[in-house]
Amino acid sequence: MVTQPVAPAGKSERTSRRAGFRPDIQGLRAVAVLLVALCHADVAHLAGGYVGVDVFFVISGFLITGWILRHSERSGHVPLWQFYAARARRILPAAALTLVATTIACRYLLNFIEAQGAFHDSVWAAFFAANIHFAREGTNYFSSTAPPSPLQHYWSLAVEEQFYLVWPALVMLVLAGPRLLRRPGRRAPKEPFVSAAGLRRLAIVLGICVVASLVWSIADTASDPVGAYFSTFARAFELGIGGLLSVTATQLSRIPLRLRLPMTFVGLAGIGVAATAFSSNTAFPGYAALLPVLSAALVIIGGLGDATHRGASRWLGRQPLRFVGDASYSFYLWHWPVLIVAAEYEGHDLTVATNLLLLAAAFALSAVTYLLYENPIHHGKRFGRPWAALTLWPASVGAVLLAAALGLSSIQAELRADASGTTTTTTTTLPGTTLPGTKPVDPYVAAVAGAVTPATRRASVPPVVFAEMERFGERSFQQCVSATGNSTSSPVCHLGTPHAPRTVVVFGDSHAQALLAALDYFGRSDDWQVVPLVKQGCVALEWSSEPDVPGPTDVLGAPNLRDGRNTSCNAWQIWAVRELKLLRPDAIVYATAYAWGANVGGADLQYDVMGLENEIDLLEPLSPRLVLVQDTPYWNDSPVQCLLQSHVTLGDCTYLLPRSLLALYSQVEAAAERAGAKVLPMLQWFCSARKCPPVVDDNVVYRDREHVSINYSTYLETPLSDELEDYLR
Repeated sequence: MVTQPVAPAGKSERTSRRAGFRPDIQGLRAVAVLLVALCHADVAHLAGGYVGVDVFFVISGFLITGWILRHSERSGHVPLWQFYAARARRILPAAALTLVATTIACRYLLNFIEAQGAFHDSVWAAFFAANIHFAREGTNYFSSTAPPSPLQHYWSLAVEEQFYLVWPALVMLVLAGPRLLRRPGRRAPKEPFVSAAGLRRLAIVLGICVVASLVWSIADTASDPVGAYFSTFARAFELGIGGLLSVTATQLSRIPLRLRLPMTFVGLAGIGVAATAFSSNTAFPGYAALLPVLSAALVIIGGLGDATHRGASRWLGRQPLRFVGDASYSFYLWHWPVLIVAAEYEGHDLTVATNLLLLAAAFALSAVTYLLYENPIHHGKRFGRPWAALTLWPASVGAVLLAAALGLSSIQAELRADASGTTTTTTTTLPGTTLPGTKPVDPYVAAVAGAVTPATRRASVPPVVFAEMERFGERSFQQCVSATGNSTSSPVCHLGTPHAPRTVVVFGDSHAQALLAALDYFGRSDDWQVVPLVKQGCVALEWSSEPDVPGPTDVLGAPNLRDGRNTSCNAWQIWAVRELKLLRPDAIVYATAYAWGANVGGADLQYDVMGLENEIDLLEPLSPRLVLVQDTPYWNDSPVQCLLQSHVTLGDCTYLLPRSLLALYSQVEAAAERAGAKVLPMLQWFCSARKCPPVVDDNVVYRDREHVSINYSTYLETPLSDELEDYLR
């Protein structure tokens, strides 16, 4: 996100253009930032407004490359220190201010889990590595239901800065190539540093880089969509196309006006089509990014030279679009945290009308930031010298680190104070107890029943629960499963008792992964070797043995597969069947999601019962014992987010299990038994009389709306092991 230099007052348009100023580009920048902001506000028919970021990348590549070429022509070399000083003056003040302000807002407006996440995100953003951080977080399947970070939008700034770490040096090497390669003693050529031949070399090199990045983007988008979205390599072609426009601007400006002027309208139309036709389901960037990128390029080409005030460029360069473009960088930085912090503070998605009011407030804040803070530093004399401007880098990072450290320490101090001054209020039933005059009662079932009694439901959330949430990521067995994406195999781990004579394979998706702590304990306590064959996101598939069904074929005899929701599961399932045949396990424990859908109590709840039966039919011959673990209940909203709201009681977050979900469970389990599998019941450890508590014996039951927390999985080690031992005898 960069702006172009503003011409001093009184200068002619010709001088302004020579300095690189294009009023129409400011208007194009305004269009881009408004599309992004309205998309984030959930305005109807603008679900693809995120393409505004791609328009920004093209503009940035065009302007920054132009700056490098102009200053290189004047000085006879690429002024690296001046370049990074200029970037510091332009980027760092507003970026650091927004990071520090958002950190403070998160500390006092959000729950401590969300605030601590924002603190860590701010540190990554301060080092311009937010894209790497969010790509890694985005591939974590368990984080899919978590609210977005208030600083997630810093990924695009990180992509730009990573690109510009390399680009100026590459320009210098290409332009200075003949001088660097000449023999010692030979006179240097008399051609200027920025010559026609040098620009041709630069255009060729840049073209190669653009093609390579585009190919990488297409391939990476197909194999790892989340990683590609945040990847500098997958986005570099967008910045590179902007740079290519700058390098070839002289030649492009010779295109007749009768051809270039329509380009501006076609380009704006193309951006509009992308913004309205694309959505979160569009594979992006990849091929799809070419539409907004090339459309932005058409607008820039159409406004070259004397065409700045003609065609669509004429309207783009007028107020108020031009001022929105001037303040677009600040608006981009402020709008996202304002929207996200407000939504997380309320605990639910906000209406479009409310989001639009928040955007208006964010723009007012952006205008103040631009006029009174950002612009004075950018053009002021205090940081005019390169060495002075470069001090902004350590100063900005230091300010963000200090704010994050103070926020973290204050939260930890508050938690320690609460924990020392408050006792737990949940009911604990000791394992092994019995009710007088009755048969032994499962103490874990009794604990669930105690957690939904009126007295317990009126209690506030005990501080020990908050401390437990900090350990959600521990022992997740991530090293033993295949993450979402196009991976076709999984790491083969040997849990439980690794060299035990009996082997049980845990087969399934992320719901199986969530139970691995308890199943690992079962293997250790009952002398079983536990081998997970788990891929996140792969629920039961529809298997078909018909030869005409498209799909891969297993050479060991497995049938073809088809799965319209996640085709990457096909190849993994074939690999898993091959591994099962090689392992020849004594038992298979199958744990999978029963359903998918946004509203678990509504009509959109879905499950492929026939797919489950077919899959069990395939698994049953591979082992003498097959057990289907009853799925854990689904929640409409995250119980963790509920617990972290201010002034809530445990009863506020207790969930009433829908009868429609119970009916689905009965249907699925009847199908499993028909196919020859035993069903291991689990609901009694999660719900009592259809009431499902979020906390049992001070253990947070879920980590999101469908996955068991690692703590509760550990808590269920004993009852699950005892039950499974009976099933596997």
